[in-house]
Amino acid sequence: MSVPTNWTGTALKVSDFGVRGSYPSNLVIYKTVRSENLYWRFMPDEADDPRPNKGRNAAGKRLPMQGTTRTTDPYDAAKRAKTLANDELKRLQEAASVRSAERHLTLEHYWDQVLAEEEGKTGRRNLVRDIRDLKSNWSRIRERGNGITTKKVDAITYEDHLTLFGALASKSRTGTGAKEDARKVLNKVYKRALLGEFKHWTPPPYPAFSRQKKPRPSLEDTDFNLLVEKVVELSGGNAKRDLTPEEYRDLDWSVTRRIDGYRNWVDLYDALLLQWFFFHRAEDAPRIRGEWYREESPGNWVCFLEEVKKDRPLHENRPYRAEHHRFMQRLKKRKPSGYAVLPHLLRPEGNPNGSHVIETLNHLLKYAASEVRPQICLTNGGLPADKLVWTHIRHTTWRLALRDYPEFGTDANIETFARNGHTSAKELRDNYLVDIKSERLAEKAREAIPERSWALQKRVSLEDE
Repeated sequence: MSVPTNWTGTALKVSDFGVRGSYPSNLVIYKTVRSENLYWRFMPDEADDPRPNKGRNAAGKRLPMQGTTRTTDPYDAAKRAKTLANDELKRLQEAASVRSAERHLTLEHYWDQVLAEEEGKTGRRNLVRDIRDLKSNWSRIRERGNGITTKKVDAITYEDHLTLFGALASKSRTGTGAKEDARKVLNKVYKRALLGEFKHWTPPPYPAFSRQKKPRPSLEDTDFNLLVEKVVELSGGNAKRDLTPEEYRDLDWSVTRRIDGYRNWVDLYDALLLQWFFFHRAEDAPRIRGEWYREESPGNWVCFLEEVKKDRPLHENRPYRAEHHRFMQRLKKRKPSGYAVLPHLLRPEGNPNGSHVIETLNHLLKYAASEVRPQICLTNGGLPADKLVWTHIRHTTWRLALRDYPEFGTDANIETFARNGHTSAKELRDNYLVDIKSERLAEKAREAIPERSWALQKRVSLEDE
């Protein structure tokens, strides 16, 4: 083979030098600017890669196996590359065999148990989504944990946690949320290990990290009213009509263009008011059914939420606004049973949240909000209407309820109020009451504090000039 005069930055295949024997087909030698000696490298097939995590670095990228030949002669380097690469591959394969024999002592073994247990919970709602998220979080730990998942459990140290959480923090998208997810998954796996071979082991602590409070954007009272009025208008007024099931089903609608026709807008109106009165979570919208709402006594309705989070007991949801009665009569007339929101959209069997209900609601919301005049925007930074999603409606119902009836926020009532809407008193205090109290204090202060003359604008008459 003829060796180029200047081949820095270029790799030469070892096979081109006529080297005989068995060695990786993609084995090459190459020059670097940092040394006169030549180097060898090759990338094993991923399926046969004996290295931990298939040779991936903390970012998840597979790196080639490489080393120095300790010679400057290309022909000699090609022969040495064969021997060095084979020796290194053999060493790693032996190490992999040892790891395989000891796999039952590593986190990978206990992860298999966690996954099998979670997949066995076939009656749980959102199982497909939960399993997908669980696997994704474990893959992130495996890729960025520098071999933590293949270490013997009792050899895991605080330094391993520092490495993992440091790698998670280095990614712009995966900040504190990814750390919390990783900690939850590790806790599940550690628990299995403590129930297995490592009953007397104490897991190392996690690095301290704090979660930045996320804002809860919502609509002001006037903007929410404008939005609902626009939805009624887009429904052709049908949203406020007493429709029979047949009249509701006969409303115009389009399969291909969701904003056309009237039926989707009637459904959006129904979803908005159910949210307004019953404080449902966004995830409830695809599941709620007409038969879950019953008139407990004249004029008083209750929702028996029959699918609740984390297999909790059945939950009774009670509205606090008196005008709910008229709306519920109208809703039950047109949708006495079956899905209450966008019932014509198909739901995957056993997984209503796998449907396009939330996506459709968000699409309709954005369009309706964009049509409102004057333009509306969200609180907490004035996000434009095209950022509006269904979760913001839930935030709106909480914030406006706490404003309209401050008694909800008192120590005597806040626990009951929070439990009725599937949240906690802490969530209400941290995310809504703090801001509401700040706004009220500012309003009182502006009324009470005297104005300073030097801060006011002096009016100048042009006629005096």
